[in-house]
Amino acid sequence: MKMKREVSILVIFIAALLVAPVIHALTPGSNTYVIHEVYVFNLNGEITDLTYEELQNALQLAESTPNSTLLILFETPGGELDAALSIVSSIENASVPVIGFVYPVGSYAWSAGTLVLISTTIAAMAPPSTVIGSCQPVEINPITGQEEFINESKILNAISQYFIEVAEFRDRNATFAHDCVFYNTNLSPEDALKYGVINFVASNINSLLNEINGSAINGVTYYVIDPEITYYQPGIGYQVYEALLNSTIQDLLSGLGLLLAIVGFAVRHYYLAGVGIILMLIPLMTGLPINWLGLTLLIIGLAAIA
Repeated sequence: MKMKREVSILVIFIAALLVAPVIHALTPGSNTYVIHEVYVFNLNGEITDLTYEELQNALQLAESTPNSTLLILFETPGGELDAALSIVSSIENASVPVIGFVYPVGSYAWSAGTLVLISTTIAAMAPPSTVIGSCQPVEINPITGQEEFINESKILNAISQYFIEVAEFRDRNATFAHDCVFYNTNLSPEDALKYGVINFVASNINSLLNEINGSAINGVTYYVIDPEITYYQPGIGYQVYEALLNSTIQDLLSGLGLLLAIVGFAVRHYYLAGVGIILMLIPLMTGLPINWLGLTLLIIGLAAIA
């Protein structure tokens, strides 16, 4: 009888050890976070104010959903520094974890994209052929469109120090944060993991979530339980705005507008010429905030109808 009792106690003790992690995962405390919902945001192309506004909406969606996270997929050559700084601020102040993932294979997060990646709560890259780095700032001539590297120490030191502060905030390699600005250092997934720039190397989203499950990062243990993956879709206004930012679309509008203006004036069909002038002006207005651009296009449309 005594032996059976001891065996029963031993079985209960072993069962408690096996169940404890599950109970811990289902009852998150201040140092745990359970993920059930994953919102995926595609950061493709150049980082602009539009990117910030779109990502802000996706982040707000994630923050309004219990036990959720925002997963950002990176494929960007960089972009506007001001927009990147706004994105970093939003990520660092988010109430949900933000996962940065350079994916799919062959993707990259250069320059401002690297800054945004190292600001994320959890950073990862997919093997092979993904790259991060090359963060020396450039200045674009508004007339010629030519890019010129900035070598002024005042600017480089300020940007480099900001990169370092962002990296240290997430307990990442500050040396890389410095060198990618001054020396355009680039890293592969394996090197980025080796030098403590990212947290994981994963082949796809599911394998990344499996890697995250049960991992402790910066004092927080994350559990991913039956995740539901939802891809964020921007509104029609953002899609139109994004299309107008495309250089091919802008060249097409400008060329067509010029042709209509020439033909309109030649045959004295001034309405046709007016439409041509409007088409040429649209690419010039894409620098406006999306709300102002929408209002401007609405006014133009009403005027054209009238």
